[in-house]
Amino acid sequence: MPADTFGRFYVHPKINGQKLYDTGEEEYSDQVLCEIQITGASHASISKPVYDDKGKLIVDHEGKTYPEKYPRAWADFNNLTMEIEGTPLKKLDIGPGEILNLKGKGVETIEELAELNDNVVIGVQGMLDLRKKAQAWLTAMNPEIQEAERKAQEEKEQAMQDKIDELTKMVADLKPKRGRPKK
Repeated sequence: MPADTFGRFYVHPKINGQKLYDTGEEEYSDQVLCEIQITGASHASISKPVYDDKGKLIVDHEGKTYPEKYPRAWADFNNLTMEIEGTPLKKLDIGPGEILNLKGKGVETIEELAELNDNVVIGVQGMLDLRKKAQAWLTAMNPEIQEAERKAQEEKEQAMQDKIDELTKMVADLKPKRGRPKK
């Protein structure tokens, strides 16, 4: 699944245009659509048909079908169970309402929340804090990341101290000496 979008499949009635044209009668058939939304932004979406008129899966510009791009949503649509890859949001110590809101925006794991795009997070109240919380949680759960960040901080502090020492020496060399000049 693309990290910046998620899909939801649903059935919508489609009128048979040819029959309406030929006989004037309205005849409908079920059409399976894939609603594609930007992760975290439930107000922006587009719906695309999943099957063509001959019943074949439609392939998008990336060479994939919508069920291939959004397998979890396809499994949900077909009432199949599919294991979520990642850490469930309930481990993040946030309320059930926030979890449901995030799931409604296509965010199902702590990893997905931590990787949300800035453009998505900035426009939604509280989303930036949730993303930071998810990033902090992932860092805390991974000792290698903690060690790397600690080393980077130490190196940064050492570089700053070296610069301070260098500047202090330069200032000391610039100061005029007190007392009488040497003969």
